[in-house]
Amino acid sequence: MRGATLCTRVCECQVRALLRHPRFSRLCLAYLCVAFAFDVPFVHLVRFALDRGMSPRSASGLTVGIGAGGLARVLVTSAADR
Repeated sequence: MRGATLCTRVCECQVRALLRHPRFSRLCLAYLCVAFAFDVPFVHLVRFALDRGMSPRSASGLTVGIGAGGLARVLVTSAADR
């Protein structure tokens, strides 16, 4: 690693050690499962709403609403941290 600072090399070593740790690997796997289970229904949300008789504009608005809710959560959390 030419040109890398000592801090960069230490951080990379710590990341490698963390990635090899079994508890961290299980935590990553658990997070992946939760994220997958949470996000997959959103892929089918518009089609589901269309099948239930909503207009295409209203059905796509559901996705926009969910995105706006996520953005609001990030903004409120960052404001609360200050």
